[in-house]
Amino acid sequence: GGGAPASLYAHVAQDQRAVYVFALDRGLVDREMEALRAAHLRRRKLPLVLDIDGTIIKNPKSLLSALEFRPHFFDTIGAIHEKYEVLLFSTGVPKHIARVAERINKALGYELVPPERRVSTMEVNWEHRRKEKRLEFVYAFCAAGQEATWDLPLIVDDKPVAWEKKQRRNLIEVREYFGGGEEEDDRTWLEMEEILLQVHAKFFARVMP
Repeated sequence: GGGAPASLYAHVAQDQRAVYVFALDRGLVDREMEALRAAHLRRRKLPLVLDIDGTIIKNPKSLLSALEFRPHFFDTIGAIHEKYEVLLFSTGVPKHIARVAERINKALGYELVPPERRVSTMEVNWEHRRKEKRLEFVYAFCAAGQEATWDLPLIVDDKPVAWEKKQRRNLIEVREYFGGGEEEDDRTWLEMEEILLQVHAKFFARVMP
């Protein structure tokens, strides 16, 4: 706005749809964000932001530890993949996130989580160097401080406190997964399938009846 030319610069978190954007021309950015959001709606896919350690796998002791996935995770994620765009967002190192993503892709037989949808807070949270998760770090249409833009992504995490407080309203909290024999009957992701399908159906019945 004003007499200032549009001035955009970005720290790339994923691809054109996921950048941390600053601007002098607020109107230009608002229009771009709305276009990005509309593109998700046209595909009838909701963004699904998944934490990794404790949420879908047992927290590994090191990068060399075997990955122990939560029971039923692969079945559920395969069942809902046409309705959700899955993104992994973790405070872990990028190498760990990539390893988990590749294991998921291999188990499913297709690329559910491409490289541009694997995000570490170490890569994007450069402004204040905290391990805080924020939606605007992974989706450009989730403008900082604009709560109306936060309604599209759904978050699954075992640690809600890792998220900016006001962005927890679309967060599904799960119990931390510790692995081992006593966890064989864990039904978290079995129950999550029904929840995610219901959320998707209700959301699009409301916004695109």
